[in-house]
Amino acid sequence: MSIEIIPHYGFGKVKFGLNQKECEAILGAPSDSYTEKIDGTEEVVTDYENLGLDLSFSEADNYRLGTISVYAEDTILLDQEFIGLTEEELLELAPKAGIDDLELEDDFDDISSKDYYSDKYSLSFWVIEGEVDSITVFPAVDPEDLGSPKWPI
Repeated sequence: MSIEIIPHYGFGKVKFGLNQKECEAILGAPSDSYTEKIDGTEEVVTDYENLGLDLSFSEADNYRLGTISVYAEDTILLDQEFIGLTEEELLELAPKAGIDDLELEDDFDDISSKDYYSDKYSLSFWVIEGEVDSITVFPAVDPEDLGSPKWPI
């Protein structure tokens, strides 16, 4: 089953801003769940291995869905399958799909990884050893309150 990611929104009935229980009511129980601290802020991550995605709920967002990371190869984004492409194919296909602001955000030479980010669509493409490994999607940012998510619900 492929998942179609909708930038700034989510996928299917799973929308940014839902809480963990609402997501579980839609997707069922996750295969794994763990809590981590990022810069002093608690984050709950639920892993849906069967779907090829992780959902993150941050304390800073009152534990609302604020990050979706997908790694299933049949994931659709803007009518394209990006996961599994080479870095060169990503850089060629992204503008054709409307992602005309893709920029290298981080280059982690020591672990052969790169993070390409699109501000227009609020998403990151993680390239590991020259291949798109995953896409991380974020909600839009509220222009009235820069830094705060603009929830689609």
